[in-house]
Amino acid sequence: MPSSAPQISSLEFKLLLGLPLRHSDYPNVQFWVREHWLSRDCGNSAGSQGDKPSFRGKIQGQQPPGVDVSLRYVEDERGIPVDDHRANEIRNYARAFWSRLADASKAAGYWEEVALEVSSQYRREMRHRFPEFSLCEFDWKSEQFATDNYPNWAVSHWRGRKGKHLDTFSIQARRHQKAKEDWSRGQG
Repeated sequence: MPSSAPQISSLEFKLLLGLPLRHSDYPNVQFWVREHWLSRDCGNSAGSQGDKPSFRGKIQGQQPPGVDVSLRYVEDERGIPVDDHRANEIRNYARAFWSRLADASKAAGYWEEVALEVSSQYRREMRHRFPEFSLCEFDWKSEQFATDNYPNWAVSHWRGRKGKHLDTFSIQARRHQKAKEDWSRGQG
């Protein structure tokens, strides 16, 4: 008689037991370390995907339908980027988390300014709710997601609660500066 118990993946099982994850156990994950993502974006030949097949044999730049291009670094254990539906779940959950921060007066204008305890709690919750964020070194994927998405949330939601003025120009300038710094690190 077949079991009616829910099936969990090996990734979820390891996370449930608190076992460490190693890239060698998930060789299809392309962006385990942040530098691979950065060098791919910057065209650095050290980590560039070039014309190598990816995303189930597709050539880079020809995304399969439904792949959220802005979150290609968030992959499942088979190395497949999250689809639009999963990306929306991630965004909605993160926005709810950030709204709870604002309600508790723990939000900040920029993600880099939130307290360490807050960013640690965020990373734990994202890994727990979305195991794909566990498939990397040093939680870089959840941090990248927050760095990319939190400023827009802060401009449209947090500003009104705290009376702080966050303009989109300063957010874009900070992103540009961070991208330059990331690119410089990827070249070194």
